[in-house]
Amino acid sequence: MNFYECGCFPYSCCNYESVERIVYISPTGATGTGITGPTGATGPTGATGPTGVTGPTGVTGPTGVTGPTGVTGPTGVTGPTGATGPTGPAGTDGADGATGTADTLAVNSTTTGDPGTEALVTDRSGSPNHLLDFVIPRGADGATGPTGPTGPTGSVRLAYGGLYRQEERSAETSEDEIAVSLNAEMPRKEVTYETSSVRLKEDGVYRLSYGIVLIAESYGAVRLFARVNGVRIPSAEATGTVIKGALFPIHGEAIVRLSEGDSVDLAMKAKSSLLSSMRIASAYMTVEQLD
Repeated sequence: MNFYECGCFPYSCCNYESVERIVYISPTGATGTGITGPTGATGPTGATGPTGVTGPTGVTGPTGVTGPTGVTGPTGVTGPTGATGPTGPAGTDGADGATGTADTLAVNSTTTGDPGTEALVTDRSGSPNHLLDFVIPRGADGATGPTGPTGPTGSVRLAYGGLYRQEERSAETSEDEIAVSLNAEMPRKEVTYETSSVRLKEDGVYRLSYGIVLIAESYGAVRLFARVNGVRIPSAEATGTVIKGALFPIHGEAIVRLSEGDSVDLAMKAKSSLLSSMRIASAYMTVEQLD
């Protein structure tokens, strides 16, 4: 709709001072269609509308072609061992083998090796009669244990003493058993000396040591023994065979239980013909209380 003032166009013919405002309304003409202009630039995307209702699932399509096998993955951790199955039935016994020849074993030697070395067994001869040498290492010394408490003071007064002869002396006897003459004294404690004998003052266990050196003009066996109160002590006897013209020593030792007042001496026994031809180069006897 067009509006004009003063009935003229443009407004140059109007007298604004004397003319009142006049408005003309023209009728609307037919709408013409112009040429479509170019499409304008796309406007900004509007806000996303609400999600619509999900439609029904379509028909499953055909299975596609199988793809290539992928790379093998790492081996998994080994699972726990399963329970042991039941034992199967025993098989039948086999036939007996032929009887073999038994080997023999014998020890040839045993040697102690140094600590820390390997034990060794050497078969010197091989089958069938084995002769073995053993080397067994000695164990290392253990650590020293703690010192034990001091024991109570004992009441036993340990005794000791002894007699001996140094100068040469002829046996000169026709008897087959004679006392050995001992005429020199050793230090003593809790014993007394008598002619060629030692008398004890204490009950106890004693070590007896004795010996003699003989010179003989013939060959023969000689027995040397300690006596208590004139009776031979079975465990205190030594035996030797003298050689003509040579110095021949005989020695012995025994541990015996003796009593207060016992008298201990030394004697020897041989054939009288041998005794009469022998000389005593030296002799001795000692007693030592152990308990």
